[in-house]
Amino acid sequence: MTPITLIWLFACTDIELPVLWEGYVFMQSEEGMVPLEDATISLLDQQGTLLQTGLVPTGRPSHYQQFTMEEAWLEAPVSMRVKNADSFPLLWNGTSPSMASTWLPGSLFALEKDFGTTFFQTFAETVEVELGEGVHLWGEPLHPEEWIDVDIRLFDEQQDYTVYTFSQLPNGLISTSTETGIDWFFAWNLPTNALTLSITTVTGEVIETTYTPSDGDILSALYYVLPTNED
Repeated sequence: MTPITLIWLFACTDIELPVLWEGYVFMQSEEGMVPLEDATISLLDQQGTLLQTGLVPTGRPSHYQQFTMEEAWLEAPVSMRVKNADSFPLLWNGTSPSMASTWLPGSLFALEKDFGTTFFQTFAETVEVELGEGVHLWGEPLHPEEWIDVDIRLFDEQQDYTVYTFSQLPNGLISTSTETGIDWFFAWNLPTNALTLSITTVTGEVIETTYTPSDGDILSALYYVLPTNED
């Protein structure tokens, strides 16, 4: 199970045509989701090797990005780094589509720097963590109530890193009590080593996602979903 649930909009295409993977990218800011102007989006393999940098198709705005997919990249684990000069880059992990596709608008975005710093500090100060400038993990379960009593680990070959969990109370306040579910989880000040996020459910199932970050990346575990009985 991947940490992001992106809804692909499939289009019929002749097999002789290039397989395009494309869509709009945004930036989360104090004003909400705004277009990520002059965006840069990179497609990476599981080892963090750059496969391709997105291009803006003729006639499209700069926050519309497109990859021309090679056959070996289809239906494969990939990462996508989304950024511009005014944002923290978000590193998204998932599986590439099997055919020409468009990602759902709003499903890929970066984080505006001032807004992101204030957002992370709000949580970090709650648990007395001093926020540095390294790599950070940002998680938001799609269904918080399903995350009661799950075990969340983040580790590399050398050590485990502390993952802090939070919930939102009915009055809107942030709490470190997660008896009713997990709304957010974070790990701050991480290295640029390969990092594995491991979720163990109450039934003992283990879901893992491995990131290969660059300095300053925000590792996205947004929209994270746990397996269901039908999976």
